[in-house]
This record gives sequence, C-alpha cells and structure tokens, in this order.
Amino acid sequence: MHRNASNHLSIGKNLTAASQSDEIVAKMTLKEKIGQKIMLDFRYWREDAKTNDKKDMVQLTATITKIIRNNFIGGIILFANNLKDKEQIQKLTDDLRGVMPADGIPLFIATDNEGGSVFRLPRGEFSAFPGNMALGAAVAGTGDNKLAYRQGCVIARDLSSLGINTIFAPVMDVNSNPNNPVINVRSFGDDPASVGRLAREMIAGIGSKGVVSVAKHFPGHGDTVTDSHFGLPMVNKNRQDANEIDLAPYRDAIASDEAPDMIMTAHIRYPALDDTTLKNKAGKEIVRPATLSGKIQTDILRGELGFKGVTITDALDMKAISDNFDIHTVMQEVFKAGVDIALMPVRIYCAEDEFKLKTLIEYLAKNITDKVLDEKVISASVSRIIDLKLDKNIITPVEKCFFHDEAKSRKLEREITDNSITLLKNAKQLIPLKNEIQSIFILMPRTEQGAAIEYTLRENGYHSVLSGDLTEMTWLRNLSIRKYDILIIGGMSDSVSEGENVPGLPQPTHPGTTAKNKIQDAIITAKAAGKKVIYLSLKTPYDVVDYHDKAEAVLATYSFYASKKGSSPDSSLNAAAEIIIGKLPPRGKLPVNIYNANSRRHVAELKYPRGFGLTN
Repeated sequence: MHRNASNHLSIGKNLTAASQSDEIVAKMTLKEKIGQKIMLDFRYWREDAKTNDKKDMVQLTATITKIIRNNFIGGIILFANNLKDKEQIQKLTDDLRGVMPADGIPLFIATDNEGGSVFRLPRGEFSAFPGNMALGAAVAGTGDNKLAYRQGCVIARDLSSLGINTIFAPVMDVNSNPNNPVINVRSFGDDPASVGRLAREMIAGIGSKGVVSVAKHFPGHGDTVTDSHFGLPMVNKNRQDANEIDLAPYRDAIASDEAPDMIMTAHIRYPALDDTTLKNKAGKEIVRPATLSGKIQTDILRGELGFKGVTITDALDMKAISDNFDIHTVMQEVFKAGVDIALMPVRIYCAEDEFKLKTLIEYLAKNITDKVLDEKVISASVSRIIDLKLDKNIITPVEKCFFHDEAKSRKLEREITDNSITLLKNAKQLIPLKNEIQSIFILMPRTEQGAAIEYTLRENGYHSVLSGDLTEMTWLRNLSIRKYDILIIGGMSDSVSEGENVPGLPQPTHPGTTAKNKIQDAIITAKAAGKKVIYLSLKTPYDVVDYHDKAEAVLATYSFYASKKGSSPDSSLNAAAEIIIGKLPPRGKLPVNIYNANSRRHVAELKYPRGFGLTN
C-alpha cells in the first residue's frame, strides 16, 4: 500500500456513505463538476514564467498542488518526461493521490502504455514489449490468445505498483490502411475479429489488476493517411464498412460484457457516421470531427452500441483540433457531444498558465447557467466518472499487493518477442546461416540497432561482423558492403509510402536522401558485388514490398527498439538475429495483408496474405 493511501480512507468512507454517485454529484458545485471532467498534463514546469527554463516535471510542487486542488481537477496524465525511475514515480504518484481535489475525490492518474513504440515508463526498468502488431503476429503464430491477457496483466501490475491507476490501452483500431502513419504497428492487425479478440483479452488482463482500461480511438483511426497530431484526417468508408470494420471490435466487446472502462475518441472526420459540419477558425465549414460529434459519441456509441462506461477525448492540443478550433468552442462541443472527460484542453507549464484554466472553467460554468449546456447531461457525465472511481477503488483505496516482478515480466516479453518475428522470404534456404566464418555487415537506421544484432551474432560464434548505420558516408558504407559476404539491412518506415508524395503524409525535404533511397542504393551495391542480402522490416511490415525482389531473405520484426549498448537479449532485433543464425525458429505469422503497390503507391495485388509466415 502506498504511503498516502491511509489518508484517503476516512474521506472515502464519507463519499461512499451516499447510496449512489448521483448523491455525491448532487452536492457538487458547477465548477467542481467541470473540474472532474478535465484531465491535465504537467509535462513540463517552470517556477518563473519570465524565463524559458522549462524542465521536466518530476516532483509535485506547492503551486501545482494548488492548481489541481483549487480547480477540482479530476485526472492527470503522465508522460515519459514525468516518469524517470521507480522511486521518483512512486513519490510523484503518492503526492498526486494526496492532492484530493473536489471534496476528497482522488485523481485518475493515467499514462499511455500500449507497449512497443508508445511506452512511457523507463524502458530499462520495465518491460515495454514489442508492440501490438508484434503481439498479433505472435498470437497468429502460436494460436495463444492468452498472450494478450498476460501482457495486459504485466503492464497493469507494473503501473499499479507505481501508483498509476489508468492506462490508455488497448488500441482497438483496425489498421485497414497500409499508409496509416499514426496507428499502423500500434494496431493488433487488419482483421476486425482478431483485433477485437486481442483487445478484449488485454482489457481483461488490465482489469484483473484493478487498473482502468481505456480503449482507443473511437470510432476507428485505422483507415487514415494523416496523423491527427499534425492534421485532421478523413475516413472515407461507407456506413456498412464502418459497421463491419471500425465499429466491430467495440460492438463485440460491449455485447459480450467485456467492454473497457473508458473509450477514447478519435480526432478524425467520418462522414458516413456524421456528415454535419462545423465552422473552423478560418470560417470554413468542415465535416465535424468525431471528438465533437454527438451523433458518434452519444447516438452511436451509447445508443446503438450500448456503451455505459466513461468516454474521454484524445489530447485536445493535437493539431487536428487546435489548428481548427479555439479551445472554448472545442470544450463546448465536447460537452455537447456527451464526452465525459476532456484530455489536455490547456497547457499549464507555469503558475501564470492557471489563468487559462480558470477562464475556461468559468466559460463552461456560464454555458451551463445560460442553458447552452444541459446541467442534467453534465451531472450524468460526472456520475459516470464517480461510478468508475468507486468501482476501481480510486475513491476508497484498498491495499494492492502488486509488485514489479522484473524477471517474470522479461520472461513474457521474451516469449512474445521470440514468437512474433515473421519470415516472409527465404530464397535457397539462406536462413539459417550455415557457416560461422561468413563475414556479415549490418546496416541499420540507428547505431544501437546494428549493435544489438552484432552482439547476438558475436555471442554465438560469428566474429567477422561489423555494424553501421544509414547516416554513414556513402563511400564508406559501400566499402564495407563490398568487403563482407552478407548484408543485413533494416528499414523502419511508417508506411509503405515512405518517401513518396502521398497526400496527408509529411513529405521529405530532400527526396534523394530518404532512408528508403539509402536502403535501395545499399542493396543495389551489394547485389552488384555478388553479396547476399537479408532485409529486416523494423516497423511497418508493409514496406517489404519495396525490397522483396531485391533481397534473398526478408523478415518482419514490427519493432525497432534496441538497448543503446546493444546487449539487451529481449529486443526484436536480438530475436531476429537468432532466427538468422538458426538459434531460434521463426514462428510469427502476419496479422495483416500485404499488397503490392502500383506506380501511384495505391494498393494493387495481394503479395502476402494475413496468416502467412515461413518456418524456414
């Protein structure tokens, strides 16, 4: 039990003496209700607003405590900036639980911890896992759906041991667009049934440890070519496809009574679900974003699908929203749409920033008194929030004997990683390598990635090995390629169209110097010199179509992280290296279909079907 937990018990008893959350809400002021519907971040902090000395917020200050308490804030989201090591995190969350805003209603203390590329805890201390698409590949290869449940248990147990009670996971997006720059490997795959099944298993695992699960991003962010952090995506599916693909995982979870505790909205436009318009900052009528849509967040999610839990927006400082609307309009529309919690509506990085928060709360309170917003709807929303805090023992803490078991966590991480690596091509049985005296040059996007593979090879008797990265001078890189027998080269593009002129994707400043160009040049050099080439897809597996015909062997890892010293035995890169030398058999199966792309980078014929994976 954490240090401050006992301080909450008497307050918690007073709160739960009311027969229902409605009675608690009835005693709250308008500003207290609004505060419960806001989740803030304090990613950075500076005491002196006149300086630019902005630092990561790792310790709760008296000023931050006052801001949270005086504005009755309902939740805090923590980022990697706030989470440095185990002791510091526990002290920070202990202090946050001691803030107790809104007459003793403790905070949701949340973080993004999906695994893989979105993981906020210190990677050196906690198991990050290789990510959702890697998990999908491991499950497809082994048939063991419980891997998702077990991963949910481990991640939730780790968070609970640190005093974090809410996790923004799992991702329930069906990655139906290979050019998706923001979801992609964060998804379990492109099959709605598989995505739903694995999400439900993970939700159950998270729930078994008493942590609040938050599925995202409703109604579905899987078919976009724009990253909502930087723009406002459009989904062009028709209503039937929306029902059968994007909405299906949510519908199945809710219908089977395996729904998440919360559902997060998507900053997307989805005309098939709501084609009404809203005027943006420029005065242009645009299709209403799903986050601001009552048709989507209330009529469909609650009315058609029957969801009874809490809803929360994605971060409202993302450019999809902030570039198009002022925050007062956003908050008014969010609350009108029936969304329960507004995530990160204002940035508060110094004491003077509190003025923005107070002004916003006063504006919303006036909206309620002026009948622009319905107080009954607001009160019902706050009741859902209080119900969840009661249900998860956030208001009345109970002792949880969850401790970080690093050995157990690493064992599961290794099991999922080892089973996820997918062998897609193996011409003339190049893999496993047969001769330890063969010389190998490893060329990766990052130095530590090559070092991880080199470490594994050397540990297993391959001594004529050199690793480099794609930033090396071309002449030096080519010299090494010609010198060694085998080139192991990796790419980590976000989509099949990396480096191409695809609308909605960031365009390269210098097209001739993209990673894709460097990889292709290196492979051409190797083939001209008569060398064998092994290509590793380190992120999106869709990029393998660009190199399949040029490499003798192709593997998908779905994950690109490696220890900076190259000595971590748990990374996907180490597992791929073990498969290359035959120490580990390839077991992963594709959780997505991979298509060839035509000259305009549009999907063409099927190259590798979902479920494909060689076993040597």
